[in-house]
Amino acid sequence: MGHLMHLDITVPPEGQASAVIRAEKDTAGMISGVVLDAAGQAVPGAAVQLYEKGISPSEGPCSACFTDEEGCFLFGPVTPGGHYRLRIFTEQPVLPPAAPPARKTAEPDSPQAYAAFKDMYKQ
Repeated sequence: MGHLMHLDITVPPEGQASAVIRAEKDTAGMISGVVLDAAGQAVPGAAVQLYEKGISPSEGPCSACFTDEEGCFLFGPVTPGGHYRLRIFTEQPVLPPAAPPARKTAEPDSPQAYAAFKDMYKQ
């Protein structure tokens, strides 16, 4: 099995990067690489996802791994002539804060609704 490609991928401070790869037509091979931070240092524990072109990202990656202590990753074998996309995440994504739970309200014609409405407009 031939070696496909070795990549050094530098991830910006935002913590995400991607790369597009086209496999050799004649031989199956491997995709390997090193994930580096902006200072050129290896990033251990980065999530690396491999997607096949033509397959919806919502279906998930065809393969995934985490970089080792030296920032290295390896995928394979890959399909000869295949098109792939790598996505790299070096940090946990920052999620927006959860919305507060919805306040339970009374039925519009109930005595509780009337009392709540009256309390809102007390002088």
